[in-house]
Amino acid sequence: MLSNNNYYRLLNFPFDFFDKEKIEKDMHGNFDPKKNKQWSSLDQYYNSQSREFFKKFDYELINAELFYTPPSGRLKWHIDMNPPEDFIKINFVWGSNNHIMEWGELKKNSSMITRKTEVDSQYVSLSENDIISMKKIKIEKSALVNVGRPHRIINYSIEPRWCLCTILSYKSKRIIFDQAISDLSEYVVD
Repeated sequence: MLSNNNYYRLLNFPFDFFDKEKIEKDMHGNFDPKKNKQWSSLDQYYNSQSREFFKKFDYELINAELFYTPPSGRLKWHIDMNPPEDFIKINFVWGSNNHIMEWGELKKNSSMITRKTEVDSQYVSLSENDIISMKKIKIEKSALVNVGRPHRIINYSIEPRWCLCTILSYKSKRIIFDQAISDLSEYVVD
């Protein structure tokens, strides 16, 4: 079953990588809680134990992004880079108890519009009409996610959804999905 899943793997790590309450406290009052918000360069929130954990795979923490999706909010279909490649992030999710992350595939002749995020990173904006939905999951703690495939977030909850995205490199290159699955196989649960 999982061999057909080119989108995500749920993870079970043996410890907490950061203090989520501190992140929320530090961000409080820094944004409109009724709108999506993104922050970048938040690697200072990871504890020393998590940095040691990444080192055993020769992974380097190159950036961390925080996404806030308000109650009943959503992030539209997108790909995190152009041209699309099967690069990974490790997402740590908390807050909302009723949300999904959904992946899809592009239909033929889809239009891919490159845009910039509010933190000046590049992404590909996609129309719902350009996507064939493939997988939907609720991330309860952490997941290895393929951000080179079309994906979106829908928060059905009355609580906000928080997601700290860990961006890693291996020997100065972004990590590909299959490599990360192999490297982190001990922690993959689904």
